[in-house]
Amino acid sequence: MKLKKLLCFALLLTFNIVNSYGQAAESQKIYAFKEEIEKRTPSSLKGFKKKFDTPSYSYYEGKVETDLIEQDIHIKYYQTWCCDESTPRPLIFILPGIIGVNPLDHFVANYYATLGYNVAISHFLDLENSKNPEKMAWAIRTNILASIGALDAIIDYKGIDKDKVGLFAYSFGGIRSTFLLSVDHRISAAVLVVSGRDFSKILSTSKFPAISYLRSIHMKHLTIETPEEYETYLRKALPYLPFAIDDQQDYSNYLMVTSDIDDVVPTNLQVELANRLKNSEHIIFKDLGHVTSIVYFAMFYLPYSNQFFSKVWNNGTHHGSYNTWHEDDLEEALLSWD
Repeated sequence: MKLKKLLCFALLLTFNIVNSYGQAAESQKIYAFKEEIEKRTPSSLKGFKKKFDTPSYSYYEGKVETDLIEQDIHIKYYQTWCCDESTPRPLIFILPGIIGVNPLDHFVANYYATLGYNVAISHFLDLENSKNPEKMAWAIRTNILASIGALDAIIDYKGIDKDKVGLFAYSFGGIRSTFLLSVDHRISAAVLVVSGRDFSKILSTSKFPAISYLRSIHMKHLTIETPEEYETYLRKALPYLPFAIDDQQDYSNYLMVTSDIDDVVPTNLQVELANRLKNSEHIIFKDLGHVTSIVYFAMFYLPYSNQFFSKVWNNGTHHGSYNTWHEDDLEEALLSWD
C-alpha cells in the first residue's frame, strides 16, 4: 500500500512539473513576442495615401514598414461628422470576420460614427501562408503585425484621442484580437463577440466550412488522420499564444458576448475566455448560433456597446439604450451600401 501511494505521489509530482514547465514555456513565447513588438522601430508609411472618398468613409492604402514587417494595408476610415474636428474623439478599430470586410462592418462603423467616434476597419488575412501548416506561425505573426501597422498608420490622424482606442471584433476577427490585445496596449477597451481563446482547439474542432476546408488541407499535407493529432501538431507548431492572461489583472474594460449553441467557435472556448477575463462584462445569447449571434448583436446591442465604451472612458458619447435599435434599421442599412 505504501509503495502504491509513493508511486501515485511520484506520478502526480512528475505531471505537475511537466505541466508547469509547459505553461512557463508557453508564457515565455508570448512575452518574448511582446518584447519584440515593444522594441520595434516606429512604422514608416510608404506610399500611404487616400485613394477615394465615399459619403461614409475614406479609403486609404499603402505599405507599412518596420524592422519586423513590410506589408500592404488597406483602411476604411469613418471620421465622425457630429462633433468639432478640433476636439479629439475616441477611435473604434474594427477587425472583421474571416470573409473580410462586409456590409455588417459598414453598418457597425456608421453607427459608431454617428455617435461621435472615429472608426477604422482593417482586414488582413495571409491566406497563402495559412494554407501551408508549416507556415501558419508566420501567417499569425504577419496578421498581428499588419493589425499593429494599421493602427500605427491611423492613430496620429487629426481628431483621434490616442488614450481612447477601442476594439470591436467578432468571429475570426475576435480570435485574431486575442493575439493583438496581448501585445498592443494602446487598445484600452474591447468588445469581443463570439470569440474564443484556444486557437489550436478552434482550428481542430470548428465546423465552419472555411476552417474545415483549411483543416483538411493541413491534415492531408501532414498525413495526419484525426483532428486530435492535428491539434497536437498545432500546439507544438504555433509559437504565439492568444492572451497571456494575468489572473490578478482587472479586465473590466472588456465586454464578452458568447453564444450558448456555437459550433464555429465552440461555446466552451468562448466561455473559458470570458471566465478567465476577471471582472469583464459578459452577455450570453441563448439559442443563437454563431452568425445569428453576430447579427443579433448588431441589431439590438450596439447601443449597449456604446454605453460600455462610454463607461470605460467616461467620454459622454452615450445616446439611447439597447432596445432602441431595430431589425428594420439594420436591413435598411445593409441594403444601402454599395
